[in-house]
Amino acid sequence: MTGPPLLNDVTSILLRFRANPIALTSDIEKAFLQIRLEPYERKFKKFLWLSDPNYIDSEFVTYQFKSVLFGAVCIPFILNAVFKTQMETDPENQTAPDLKQDIYVDDVISGCSTESEAVQYYEEANKLMDSSGFNLRSWSSNSDVVRKLTEKDDKLKSTPCVGTLGIMQWDSEKDTLMYKDINNMSPDLLTTKREVVSHTASLCDPLGLLSPVNIKAKLLIEDIWKSDIYWDEPLNETMSKAWYPIADDLNQSTRIKFNRRYFDGKTDNVDDNEESLRSRRLPQGKRQNSNCYG
Repeated sequence: MTGPPLLNDVTSILLRFRANPIALTSDIEKAFLQIRLEPYERKFKKFLWLSDPNYIDSEFVTYQFKSVLFGAVCIPFILNAVFKTQMETDPENQTAPDLKQDIYVDDVISGCSTESEAVQYYEEANKLMDSSGFNLRSWSSNSDVVRKLTEKDDKLKSTPCVGTLGIMQWDSEKDTLMYKDINNMSPDLLTTKREVVSHTASLCDPLGLLSPVNIKAKLLIEDIWKSDIYWDEPLNETMSKAWYPIADDLNQSTRIKFNRRYFDGKTDNVDDNEESLRSRRLPQGKRQNSNCYG
């Protein structure tokens, strides 16, 4: 059984990540393997292995897993249940409530208003996770103060380019984001319904920043479905001509770099107070036509 959903919302994590002047990321080293099974539970997690791996006809030996089985459908729930419980064990840790909502599987994506808050977050997050046997490693930040601190503790990620939830790439030195490459396939090779749908779905955009491009592909897919074309049937000439520029736009969109932070900070310094940050609002708008709205 998968268990009830405990994963934090990806969109909320990314919005908070982009809202703060100081950004921090980390990942939990071998998170799943740190969760041990009770001795009486291990008999349900057995597997066979050759007594001599170099001899295929050697007898089988029975082993038992001592930690949770990576790949089982229930593991994400178990991992997040462990994290949730751990965050509630230290009520005096001021970082625990934030860390609780900043974790997605084994990634930590967070942000702070000031460098002093970022240092406090780093120190308390490490302390909290260390107490339960989890190691926060590969820290990245756009703050020189935090980077120097993590480097001193031998926890700094070796490269400035950081994968963010498998969706974006963050350059922590330039503090810019770009979408993960979608295997820029040549548009003229994508001629079947299956390939069009697959290529379109490979672009994950929970923030909706690429909706002006993505919506064109989705509208074309709607037309393809209405035409009753089979999955591996080539598109007709009209649909193929419509697809080529859309595919090119999808490919080009993953090469666009933009600022991580919503507010450029030109009129303020990195130590903005919380009141100032709360007073800002993201611009909102609405447009619609006969096919879609946004």
